[in-house]
Amino acid sequence: MIKDPGLQWPSPFPYDVLAPAGVTPDTTHEEMQDVSFALMEHGLMGTETQTAWHELRSVEQRLLIDLVLFDADPAAEIPALLAALAEEPADAQEPPQVRECLTLRRADFDGLADELRPLEAQAPAIPAVAELERVEPPALLDEFLTFDS
Repeated sequence: MIKDPGLQWPSPFPYDVLAPAGVTPDTTHEEMQDVSFALMEHGLMGTETQTAWHELRSVEQRLLIDLVLFDADPAAEIPALLAALAEEPADAQEPPQVRECLTLRRADFDGLADELRPLEAQAPAIPAVAELERVEPPALLDEFLTFDS
């Protein structure tokens, strides 16, 4: 599993701190309870490692930490992806059937103009609205607006 590269954890990431003691996301909860002994045996039980150990001992906190990990094995997946890329054609184009459907032919448009009926455009009649025939600016605006003469 790999950690999200954009992750900003408030303290050193617990799995990174406990990696020298062999702690990974695959470490069981039962094994995690006994990690303190391995840390003390290797002289690694400091404040930072103790904090990381406490974070991973809590089921709720460990689930939160595991949430930002991706189940990926780049070493195993990259060769398979490279092999798949090698099998793909270098110039991936549409299948011939798609290209044929998307091609416009002059014959498709011949006679199209004959099918259209003539259309006369007329301007629509818009009735006059008596209230809008003469618009006077409100007197209030006259007080705020002045023009240089």
